[in-house]
Amino acid sequence: MTHTTLQAVLAWIAAALSISVAIGGLAVATRHAVHRIFALVMACLALMQLGAGLSAQSIYGEGLRLLASASLPGLGLLFSVCFARLHSREHVRAMRWAMLAAFVLPLGWILAQPRHVPLNWSGYGLELLILSCAVAVLAQLEKTLRASAGRVRAQIKFVLLGMGCVFAAQVYTASQTVLLGTRPASLIGIEAAATIVANMLMIAASIRRRSLDVKLYVARPFPFHAVSLKITLLYLLLLIAGLPPSGALWAGGLLVITTIVLLSDVVRYESRRLLNRYIFRSRYDYRRIWTLYTQRMAAIVDLQELCHVIAKLVSDTFGVPAVTVWLVHVPVETHNRLVIGGSTVCWDRQTLPSGWEATVQALMTAMRPHTMPIDLASPLRQRVQEGPREILQAMRIRYGTVLVSGHQILGMITLSDRLTREPFVAEDFDLLKTISDQVAASLHNAQVSQHLLEMRRMDTLQTVSTFFVHDLKNLAAKLSLMVQNLPVHYDNPAFRGDMLNVISKSVDKMNVMCSRLALFTHDIELHLAELDLNILIRETVSELEGTSTVHWHYELLPLPPIPVDREQIKKVIHNLLLNAIEAVDQNGEIYLSTAWIEPWVRITIRDNGCGMAHEFLNNKLFEPFQTTKSQGLGIGMFHSNSSCL
Repeated sequence: MTHTTLQAVLAWIAAALSISVAIGGLAVATRHAVHRIFALVMACLALMQLGAGLSAQSIYGEGLRLLASASLPGLGLLFSVCFARLHSREHVRAMRWAMLAAFVLPLGWILAQPRHVPLNWSGYGLELLILSCAVAVLAQLEKTLRASAGRVRAQIKFVLLGMGCVFAAQVYTASQTVLLGTRPASLIGIEAAATIVANMLMIAASIRRRSLDVKLYVARPFPFHAVSLKITLLYLLLLIAGLPPSGALWAGGLLVITTIVLLSDVVRYESRRLLNRYIFRSRYDYRRIWTLYTQRMAAIVDLQELCHVIAKLVSDTFGVPAVTVWLVHVPVETHNRLVIGGSTVCWDRQTLPSGWEATVQALMTAMRPHTMPIDLASPLRQRVQEGPREILQAMRIRYGTVLVSGHQILGMITLSDRLTREPFVAEDFDLLKTISDQVAASLHNAQVSQHLLEMRRMDTLQTVSTFFVHDLKNLAAKLSLMVQNLPVHYDNPAFRGDMLNVISKSVDKMNVMCSRLALFTHDIELHLAELDLNILIRETVSELEGTSTVHWHYELLPLPPIPVDREQIKKVIHNLLLNAIEAVDQNGEIYLSTAWIEPWVRITIRDNGCGMAHEFLNNKLFEPFQTTKSQGLGIGMFHSNSSCL
């Protein structure tokens, strides 16, 4: 078998593996955008390798390879920005111009000069673009990897390493092509080998976690301090200085292997433990840990970001894969409940075991008297552990410590077993206690800051209302002028049209806005009376049917009369129906249903619109001045919630 034939066989194998992985990614979950983007990246790699395998036999194969290689940078950058990112849309929005350039410029170069062997200005430009985009993708992948910890890192690291292999090979082949002034045929085998390795890593990742739907909090600024940027710059400088291609290739392979080994949490923990045992006096470098925690938590005011940082720091410090920060949440000043503030495990309703809320709440209640961290597997477990043991094991809870600031209990931190199964000793518990005290102080400061911010928002309401009243006065003056001119210009059709236009647009809009804002200046006073809600729903819908062309569907079951405030509950239903109308297009579908679930009456309003993000639904839906609508005030749902409560 000749060298050329061997390269073609490798390229065909890489193409077959890539298309198989792409199909597997789509088969797991097509509804997630990241799965579709991943499938497009792998399909693009398959086309690129297929074209490379056919390039020695047909000119069309080289054209297919060029077209696929020009499409890969944009798709790779899009995947690196979306994968495992919480609020991925914000990251895409921040990188939109870079991604647009990564899509448009390489394809434009290909269309302008489809053939450039040996390289002309078009070929150099294309290779430099591919090189730049590959470096940007590596930096984004590194940023995601840095944000992960514990079990989440173990689940996603092979995907990140696989993509890293692909784009590291892009850096190598593009730099060699620019340096030599032509594209050597040997690069086909290198790209094929890198693609095969990447596919093997993707398959290993799918064994650990089938779904790519992982959410991490990652800071948005571009990581100019990324190690991948520095390594690429050093490599390019060595290449200019005369580093042989074979040396760069071996160094790159060694770097990939070293990265895979060092990303193992077991290896990292054991290395740190051996260093602390045989070189340092104590088990931990307390000065470094204290400095790290202080630096990482000092400038964070967002509570969710702070909890994610805390979980990652605790996981790295103790070599524990599953760390969860639980916060005491007081939604309506009635009773406390625990919510997940941050975790190194991607918990959701599907993965959490049944009965977890009651179990965690009972565990929190039992741990309140304990000032030191607790080992739930110790002989004292019977006096501390509450709830079924199977649920705690499913949630990977072995250790726990309460977060107390002064006399206020803010929540708790739960930890799983170490990867090495080595139990905690007294020194570990002492450090965990010290960390929990510092974490509690940081959480308390963040909560106070958020409360002050909310109070300032409410204080600005009076100022906002003043502006609206001023606008109403301006509108009244405009209407007064129109009334004065009405006897003179009434016979003018243009005048009458302008008058109706102003009234229909300005008066209605200002009245609605002012009526909503007025709800905040006074406490809501309810006047209860027995009422059949089905009658009120049909009455409210009849007032809105003429304003839109949506299709209404009813499933109103018989209801007993219940004591409600007619006007307030009508405003609640009106707000919900308006939101549904605005969320759908002109031919949208809105479904209304009622049911009697003693002692409650349930009203369901459902539409086929675009919906809202889970994070917004869970944390911001009923907060004032929080909205997903470009023209919204974020007041309607807050008022609806206040009326119902």
